[in-house]
Amino acid sequence: MTDPSRPPPAVEATLQAFDGLPVAVAAIRADGVVAAANRAAQELGIGQVVGRQAADTLTDVVGRRMMPRLELALQSRRGLAPEEMLLEVGDDHRDVWVRLSLAPWLDDAGEYQGMIVTAEDVTAAVEQRLAEEARVAGVEERYEVARDVIIALQGALLPSSVPVLPRVDVAATYLVAGREQAAGGDWFDAAVAPDGRVALTVGDVVGHGVAASAAMSQMRAILASRLLDGVPVHAALASLDRYARVATDAFATSVCVVLLDPETGVLEYATRGHPAPLVVGPASSRWLPSTGGGPLGIDDDTVVGTDRLAEDEALLLFTDGLVEVVGRRLDERMQQVVSAAEHAVRGAVIGRYAGRTVAERLCLHVPWALDEGFVDDVTVLAVARRAAPADLALDLPADAERLADVRGEVDAWARTVGLEARERAALVLAASEAATNSIEHAYAGVTPGRIRVDARLRRTTVTLGVEDDGLWRPPAPDPGDRGRGLSMVASSGARLAVDTGESGTRVEFELDARRRAPVGSPVVGPTAVLTGGPEVAVGEDGVIRVGGVLDTESAAALVDAEVRSRSRGGIVPVTVEIAPTAFLGSAAVRAIERYVRGADPAARNVEVVVHGGSAAAQTLAVVGTPVVTR
Repeated sequence: MTDPSRPPPAVEATLQAFDGLPVAVAAIRADGVVAAANRAAQELGIGQVVGRQAADTLTDVVGRRMMPRLELALQSRRGLAPEEMLLEVGDDHRDVWVRLSLAPWLDDAGEYQGMIVTAEDVTAAVEQRLAEEARVAGVEERYEVARDVIIALQGALLPSSVPVLPRVDVAATYLVAGREQAAGGDWFDAAVAPDGRVALTVGDVVGHGVAASAAMSQMRAILASRLLDGVPVHAALASLDRYARVATDAFATSVCVVLLDPETGVLEYATRGHPAPLVVGPASSRWLPSTGGGPLGIDDDTVVGTDRLAEDEALLLFTDGLVEVVGRRLDERMQQVVSAAEHAVRGAVIGRYAGRTVAERLCLHVPWALDEGFVDDVTVLAVARRAAPADLALDLPADAERLADVRGEVDAWARTVGLEARERAALVLAASEAATNSIEHAYAGVTPGRIRVDARLRRTTVTLGVEDDGLWRPPAPDPGDRGRGLSMVASSGARLAVDTGESGTRVEFELDARRRAPVGSPVVGPTAVLTGGPEVAVGEDGVIRVGGVLDTESAAALVDAEVRSRSRGGIVPVTVEIAPTAFLGSAAVRAIERYVRGADPAARNVEVVVHGGSAAAQTLAVVGTPVVTR
């Protein structure tokens, strides 16, 4: 016999399902009283919750968080979007993360009754997410620390400036790669050799991080020392070759060296596994032919090329990080370099770089135009021939009212020379203080005469002179707040000399003419994504087929391992075929160089095959690697 006190089976099943829901569900009447609550909802409250005001069923903390939302929903009769919040619930006041939502409660007739409150326990999911966010934050922090370390290290090991010269304009920039610890192998240098020629160098050590930075600094020091000793290009590179053979981290370094005569424009250059320089003029551009030598340490076959830079032409040197982009053909990137360089030289972007010299525009605009998220560090070094700035010569009355004219003329001349703000300020201060001394001391008690101000740039030195025809009075034992001007000038780094005689006094200042070479990050930053990884497989014909992205030393090591295994110590001939879609970074290129040039004893009989017109073929052609093209 059916128990009349029990609900029908369907209703009973519905109630059981409601009560067993894993999500807390409660019906709150318009007056704030809990009309119904399943088991999960009652566990979130304090004591018996049904029939009581909702505010009385919650802990103080939960009430302060939930009740304003519930009261707003009840008054507005509008639900609220789901929201995650941390609650202190139950009789044991435990912490629970819930996803809370409120929806209007309507009866069968569609009449508003109150709010349906649901609270899903999402504690596990939220804690997992928070842990992942903390992990990501830690990774990002380590990334920033690593980048800061590399940038600081590069800033210490690379030249902080390049020389300012009368007949050529030199500029450089270094951009740290977009990926963590991807920086460290590039370097540049610019200096004046004993014969007056300008030595320009860019190089790239295989690898990244601190080890590559250390090797880079050693290679840069050796090459700079040899060039400053006045040795020829081939002899300087022979020294690097010898070092690269015995220093593991320096092996297979690529480099480009140029010796430029500022007066005639005649240049000698050599490329060792490195992209050749680009010559850019107002009417045309051209790539200098690669001299064909392999990376350092593999062979010592340095061929020196010659060319001539016209009066209105510029030369652009760069490392391969500028043109390496996954999925982009190298010839397209090289053409982008030409286009960007032409825009910089011909003034198409002069508004963006107002007041910048040709060399500066090249170093600023070319990386900016090619920045799609660099995957390797980028070095750009530019030199442009120019007419030598005229010497400054002023002759004016020894009148304090003319000091502003002196400062203005000296500042304008310093800008023409190419001095940066700090050096210009030091020069203007020197001219002003020396002229003031001449006005105040040289003609004391007599009719004021004249003062002469001259300035010139010779090699890498700016010389400023201020002279008069009077006799300076002896300095006071205690000058008080006066008489500090020349000491201030000396503290700015200028070298000071005072020559006093019966016919007058000459104060002369010497200042090193340098331009800052910034070390920084790309505009786009670490957005480049290298999709996929290396693909190395051996076909039934025994050919090692290489594809995918080979941009790291670990990727090159995979190829190395297979080549060594198949060659059996260099005895068995091996063929390596590079897929048309493969991307070769510098580490992979250096490995291929070792194979084809016989520099690896364990892999001497290796033939490397590329597909004509592929990105890999173009990359190896730029480096000058002898491979088989099909």
